[in-house]
Amino acid sequence: MRTAHVFLAAIASSLFTILALHLLTGTGATARPVYQEGDIAICDVASLAEDMMDSDRYLPAREAKQAELETKYLTPLREQATALEQQFVEAQAAGDQERMQQISQQGMMLQQQGAEAQQNFQTELQQFISEQFQDAYSNIVESAAAVGDELGYTYVASSSPPASDFEDETFADLLTEVLSRTYVHYPEGVDITAEVRDDLNLDEE
Repeated sequence: MRTAHVFLAAIASSLFTILALHLLTGTGATARPVYQEGDIAICDVASLAEDMMDSDRYLPAREAKQAELETKYLTPLREQATALEQQFVEAQAAGDQERMQQISQQGMMLQQQGAEAQQNFQTELQQFISEQFQDAYSNIVESAAAVGDELGYTYVASSSPPASDFEDETFADLLTEVLSRTYVHYPEGVDITAEVRDDLNLDEE
């Protein structure tokens, strides 16, 4: 009888293990991978990307692009607005109500054109920034993978330091910061952000 109890207990234990694996992994056939110490490295990709975007590799080109787009879209409208303002002052001084009304109508049309120009300016600038960011991110990922391999890590996870202070105040920005902190705890010594920064030569810029 005791042997039967032991057998039933073994079966129950096996069923519990299978059920637990199913609940944890979503399948009873494949177990959740067990990571050993030293398998996973942490890299603060977000801070590296921010520093990369502000480095000499990207910032001068971005500032030049912004100046180019301002000249293309905004400067002509600003000059027209200045000219209309001067014309309005002159018409007002002369007491020419009809001319003042005409200039006011032109100003309203110019305001609409300005809104469209501002939108085009922002669209093209954001597209340029997005292209820069994708290039910076690709460089960081390539560097992190190479450094991780060199140091003997199997995986490199992107995560900001969980204990760092929050920089933003709005809820949306705070939520973004929280979501960037993928890992809330990890052993000391697995953060390879500094090594990746050196590999990217960021401190030299």
